[in-house]
Amino acid sequence: MNGDPNRFVSTGVYRYQGFNVRAVKWNASSMKQITAVPANAAHGTVSGGGSYRVGAQVQLRATGNTGYAFQQWNDGSTSNPRTVTVTDDATYTATFQTAPTYPLTAVPGDATWGSVSGGGHYQSGTNVTLTATPASGYIFVCWQDGNTSATRNVYTTTNNATYTAYFTPSTMQWVDLGLPSGRLWGTINVGATTPYGAGGYYCWGGISTQSNYSDASARFYSSSGWTKYNASDGLTTLQPADDIAYLTYGTGAHTPTMADFQELCASSASKLTGITVGDRNCVVFIGSNGRCIILPGCGYYGGSASGSPGSNYYYWTSTLSTNKGNGVDAMPTDNQCLYKGTTGERRGYGFNIRAVKNP
Repeated sequence: MNGDPNRFVSTGVYRYQGFNVRAVKWNASSMKQITAVPANAAHGTVSGGGSYRVGAQVQLRATGNTGYAFQQWNDGSTSNPRTVTVTDDATYTATFQTAPTYPLTAVPGDATWGSVSGGGHYQSGTNVTLTATPASGYIFVCWQDGNTSATRNVYTTTNNATYTAYFTPSTMQWVDLGLPSGRLWGTINVGATTPYGAGGYYCWGGISTQSNYSDASARFYSSSGWTKYNASDGLTTLQPADDIAYLTYGTGAHTPTMADFQELCASSASKLTGITVGDRNCVVFIGSNGRCIILPGCGYYGGSASGSPGSNYYYWTSTLSTNKGNGVDAMPTDNQCLYKGTTGERRGYGFNIRAVKNP
């Protein structure tokens, strides 16, 4: 423009100057008709047809109606959409076929604990809503992939996908997870009212919660040492009178042994970590029978109970450690609840207790 918005540099003329105009028009002989149609209008539609000049690039697209999918064009091409170069009048006819469907299976881990809707046969790429509904007395925990939304949307694929919803009792029950020993696991911590509640914090051998957790305040401790479960009496496993699990739930119930925890971690059909249930980070142990229990990460107390116990997983076992003096076997774990086999925890610490029962 050379600084003047009204002057064109290439010609040196101005916009307000008057000039003649000579019109042009496409030569009709250079325009060709591209016809794009479905073989059966009930099966789908085709777009892109019309009049175009020779040499033009035209995109044709075939879209199947519900239940139908594009198969091919009348010239054998299976590209969709496709681009054609205009050379002459031409007709492109799209053929459709019944669209294949693929199974999407949606099931509960245990059909008596809850139900799942949304499964069926769908075309690939269909957005499907799955809903897990717990039975009365149960809560939804998660899906097999760790998703914790009871209602979720998934897209179908050509693979035969299966989604399993897991539930757990909302109150205390004894659950058979199909473990080799047949051991039954309680569904809530001792003193808790929900599966994800911390419940009470107990010193080892303690039968009540405390305001301070230390060896000096622990049951069976004196200035001269431990008055029970010591080298003199030879006791290494909690007796029923000193086991809060037994005192809470009665005959057959007890605090798990280290072997019980090892079996739970090693023999469950699957274990999902970092699952939020309620307000807790939990580990979900799923049995071979589709039933599950959760262990919430509730931390522990070592000192005053007025502070935060943290969120790691600390559960007492019923046995004294065999290699760390007067310590006790426990299941302290990292945030992923991977069994460490750590032993020798101080008896005065405040840990949670999850009861088990003989079959």
